[in-house]
Amino acid sequence: MSRKLTPWFPGDVKPVREGVYERMYDEDSSREVLLCNFKNGEWYTFGNETPEDALRSKLTSSFQNLKWRGLTKDAK
Repeated sequence: MSRKLTPWFPGDVKPVREGVYERMYDEDSSREVLLCNFKNGEWYTFGNETPEDALRSKLTSSFQNLKWRGLTKDAK
């Protein structure tokens, strides 16, 4: 099953819903995309490689204005 993702949003635009999103930490390298939890108006992160890791993260990210994108739906 593959994931369908939204387009990238600028970092000064925050998600409407709390949850796990992909965030771009280095625009020159697609390898620097991490999963982060958005909760209570802030991004939380710490080397998250799975959605479960992201949801458990308790560390507020130092980078609150990075590009992000979300899951639209599961593709079959």
